[in-house]
Amino acid sequence: MVNLIEKITRFMPEHKGYTIKESLRNDDKIFRLTMVRIFASIRSLVDELTVELSYSGNFHLLKKMGKLAKEELSDIIGRLKFASYDYSKLFDVDSIDEKISTKLSHNDLGALGQADILFSIVGQLDNVLDSEEQTDQLFEQLEKSLELCNIYLDRRAKIIAGEE
Repeated sequence: MVNLIEKITRFMPEHKGYTIKESLRNDDKIFRLTMVRIFASIRSLVDELTVELSYSGNFHLLKKMGKLAKEELSDIIGRLKFASYDYSKLFDVDSIDEKISTKLSHNDLGALGQADILFSIVGQLDNVLDSEEQTDQLFEQLEKSLELCNIYLDRRAKIIAGEE
């Protein structure tokens, strides 16, 4: 009986628009939660590295890694996890703009790619903890990658708000 009602309501214009809007919101939520899981994994790796650094006595890098895990990665996770649901412009059924939707998708793919790079850099750090020069170089790359992640998230918020 429920399937029959669902099938009938799909042909009703008001319901169809509502379904599209809810689908877009759901896709957005899925993307954000996927990114949260990725950044939480990165933070876990950083936490593991921090423990290794504390045993090795590399306090120079330990302080940087602690700041990275506690502040920067946690901030990114919070921004994704608790993003505003005020998508009035983007997810308004009457004015869903294909260009904006495409722009958001391209931005999100860029953010996802940058998260992958970040994950790779953190993985490489584990192999070079004995070399201060190599860890410093990788940490510079890590900071740049984090900066780019934040740029993607800032741009994402602007796209959703209709400011870009």
